[in-house]
Amino acid sequence: MPPGVKNPDTGDPNQKRKVYEKFEYTKNDKGPYRLIAELIDDQKGEIRINKLTVGKLLCKSKEYKDNIINMRPMGQKRLLVFVKSYTIANRLQEDETMKGNNYSFYVPRNFLTITGVVSGVPVEMSNEEIMENMTCEVPIVNIYRLHRFVNNMKIPTNRISIMFRTSQLPAEVKLYCCNNSVQPFISKPVLCENCLRYGHKTETCRSKKRCPVCATHHEGVETGDCNNKNACLYCKRDHRTNDPNCPEREKQRNIKKIMAKSNMNYLEAREINPIMTQNRYDILENLADFPTPSESFATMTAGNYKPKDPQQYKPQAVQKVKERSKKSTLLTQ
Repeated sequence: MPPGVKNPDTGDPNQKRKVYEKFEYTKNDKGPYRLIAELIDDQKGEIRINKLTVGKLLCKSKEYKDNIINMRPMGQKRLLVFVKSYTIANRLQEDETMKGNNYSFYVPRNFLTITGVVSGVPVEMSNEEIMENMTCEVPIVNIYRLHRFVNNMKIPTNRISIMFRTSQLPAEVKLYCCNNSVQPFISKPVLCENCLRYGHKTETCRSKKRCPVCATHHEGVETGDCNNKNACLYCKRDHRTNDPNCPEREKQRNIKKIMAKSNMNYLEAREINPIMTQNRYDILENLADFPTPSESFATMTAGNYKPKDPQQYKPQAVQKVKERSKKSTLLTQ
């Protein structure tokens, strides 16, 4: 089972809880330490996780109350939890009280690792050979050969992705006595074809289906019947949401860059580069709605305005200051 992936078969047919491969923080990791809190008894999707409910439960422990910095929603069933101490973060994963209240705490693999790309590695070198002969200042978790598709054929390239056990991407790795620079691994934006939102795949979407033409919910969505004009869910222009030239697509690329370089999750990176859910400047598009005054300062002066010398006002200003000082002295006596 890949790290951080849900295990569909726990060996117990009566066991309904989701199982994740365990990852723990060490003293070498830098805080704040992040965890995911998940509602593990979903009751057929009828219950949403509430950060205040979870916070109230955690505050019963003084250690948790003193060390948990904040919690933020990550969808209907999960919270992003920030903790001061790595020991407290690790302890939360084993807390039986939280599990008894149907809350599971875990550290995803991407919170502890970061992926980079190295170019110029010959195709004939296997992943095992590279792993055995490559050295770096931080631990290397695994290596994967990148491929490209030509006519539906998977062709290996001279680029490899390397996963490091650190939150900061190292500048270089050494392979066969040669230093090789490491670049961030930037993945492509993922657009859900069901709800037309970025950040998750279609098969994991729990939202209602939106029309790919007009980006709204209507009766003809499931059958594909839509006579409305093209409309983008984000920029509100007359094109479909999945248009590759949509300005939101570029914002999503920037979010992916932030995620790759700063080891952030999608939620955190999105706050740095917000999604364009509406065009805030539509109101300014029609200049006729904002007429220019008939007599502006420039037209009234006709270019004859000359700034006055501030020195001529200096004696008057000094005199006013003296008068104020004199009045203040009289009042305090």
